[in-house]
Amino acid sequence: MKTHSNLLAAAVLALAIPAANAALVMDPMDLGASLIAEDFETVFGGPEAVAVNADVTIRGIGFPPASLTIGDNGFWALGENGAWSLGKTFAANNAPIGGLLISFNGKTVDAVGGFFNYLRTPDGNPMQLLALDVDGNPLEGHSVTIMTAADGFNEGAFYGIRRAQADIGWLMVTAPYAVMDDLAYTAPVPEPTTYAMVFAGLALLTLARQRSKRG
Repeated sequence: MKTHSNLLAAAVLALAIPAANAALVMDPMDLGASLIAEDFETVFGGPEAVAVNADVTIRGIGFPPASLTIGDNGFWALGENGAWSLGKTFAANNAPIGGLLISFNGKTVDAVGGFFNYLRTPDGNPMQLLALDVDGNPLEGHSVTIMTAADGFNEGAFYGIRRAQADIGWLMVTAPYAVMDDLAYTAPVPEPTTYAMVFAGLALLTLARQRSKRG
């Protein structure tokens, strides 16, 4: 799968994205006025890709592969970064290398974020947040470190990315044992090329009708 290969390669390029155009958001209200929210309370699935709704699909990436869990996850200990358990229904990737990949199923959004946590090592390893276009090309990346109490329960922090245009086709989150709840995003729209194909189809249909009338 070419797209998936591009997505994995993009994770390596995350730190190379210029910070000048950074639009890191730490409050869901800053994503926009009209948000679609998903708390995963009625979503269950894994370890393969899970269709959260008509617009969103989540995958687990990394090693071991296919380690995604959404829904009743039991107890996940995050070491020095708190713990998420039965009191919180969430998406998680049970892998020391990898993370979560959120797809908008061929559509794009201008803002997306979520409530995250992960296994933080003593040296404070960061979590990478990367926005990609529909083809898996990196648009914007951010490196953040979530600090919570060692005995914290369901702790974490909200992070998101907001862009000037609706060009985010994927959100990649890479961190050891990444967990996410309260996914928030703006309404997905068809990718610009989709509009072009629709208009081209309408033009051909109009031309065909005109020819049939002349005949």
